[in-house]
Amino acid sequence: MTSRVRRVLDRYRLAVLLMFVCYPLLSGTVLAVRWSKTANEIYPFFSWALFCFVPGQKLDLGIRIVEVDGDTLADPTFIEQAPDLFPGAASSTTYLTIQQIDRQAARDDDASRHLLEQNVLLDGHASVTYEVVLRKYDCLERYRTGRSEELTRLYRHRCTATR
Repeated sequence: MTSRVRRVLDRYRLAVLLMFVCYPLLSGTVLAVRWSKTANEIYPFFSWALFCFVPGQKLDLGIRIVEVDGDTLADPTFIEQAPDLFPGAASSTTYLTIQQIDRQAARDDDASRHLLEQNVLLDGHASVTYEVVLRKYDCLERYRTGRSEELTRLYRHRCTATR
């Protein structure tokens, strides 16, 4: 080997040695700076703190049944929790129709409300009194317990069958 090749190899070995020594020192400094800024995680080591901040709250409309055929219910029940009274209430079409009621009411359009009343609420009943309620809830909590965090009654309506 010539002296020139030997010098190139020595420089290469020195560069590799410096890289293995300097890189951890430099990255440690960068990590310390990033840690002080974020205070949650150190790159490239991630924590699971992200999942603590994912909101699970949802807002939707619900139909709470107050009276059926003149009989006042002791505990007002949401339509999806009374499949024996309203067999069509469990469908996704019914849910989507309920969600459209508020938007259409703002435009003075009652098409969704009439559709819901004729096809679901008055199916086998002479009259039904119900409340349109804005529900705010955590999805998992509602799945486990069936309760909502906050209920806001928007309006009460009574519908009767015209047969």
